[in-house]
Amino acid sequence: MELIERKLNFLERAKKLTKEKLAKGFLIEEELTDQKEIDFRLEKCRSCIWYDKRKDECKDCGCIVSLKSTTKVSRNPNRGGFKEIIKGGELEQTHCPQGRWNDKDIANFYRSIEGRVLLD
Repeated sequence: MELIERKLNFLERAKKLTKEKLAKGFLIEEELTDQKEIDFRLEKCRSCIWYDKRKDECKDCGCIVSLKSTTKVSRNPNRGGFKEIIKGGELEQTHCPQGRWNDKDIANFYRSIEGRVLLD
């Protein structure tokens, strides 16, 4: 039996497009230029249980995978003081919250700040 994948409806497409525009305009500070690294990140994300293929989003951090995988430094809109929040959030090294980009130490650093369980 073949599974039929449901496409995004109009409102879902509009929401995704808006989220992409906001991320590009406010959250991405420095882009990654190493295509091998970008491909590695995309492969890891797209094979992860947290990946929502239909929306191209990570269900853990909520990021758009095709954008996050090309980002070196980004703003986290959930962290920072007033000065950082009005700029879009605190700057952080873009990482996989599950440590799947061979960045478990970075993921654990941010997990400790957020009060989340650290990765083994």
